[in-house]
Amino acid sequence: MHRCALGVSLLLILTSSAHAQHWQLTLISKGDSMYTDLDRIEQVAPHVYRAWSKYVYLDRAKPNSDAEALVQKEYDCRLGTRRVYSAVFYDAAHAATWESNKPGPWTPVTRKKGQRQWSQVCSRVEGGVLFDIVSWLKITLRGSTS
Repeated sequence: MHRCALGVSLLLILTSSAHAQHWQLTLISKGDSMYTDLDRIEQVAPHVYRAWSKYVYLDRAKPNSDAEALVQKEYDCRLGTRRVYSAVFYDAAHAATWESNKPGPWTPVTRKKGQRQWSQVCSRVEGGVLFDIVSWLKITLRGSTS
């Protein structure tokens, strides 16, 4: 997809009605927030799902300088891995400042890297108590050895 078309597509998603999205707060760190859209998760392969994330970066020292990013990630619920599929970063005026539509490498989910969002997505689509317990144990053990 052409860069401009990718940016326009992602901007439309960012500005579309709230009824089409279910942004759930995933993480707050140093005032910045990350949300996951749990209503538009799509399956792309067995046990592999794609979901949108929205990042809101606050710069309290500079009024009107807040930035946002829309990032599409893929999650392998069986292997406990994730990767960035595409991303667009926007300045305070919602102008695209950086974008990529090249999928990144698969990386393991650990307690410190990606566990919250991976759990949100995989529990939503493959959930159940047993899935949650087994997944938590795998990630906890992986996180203690990495």
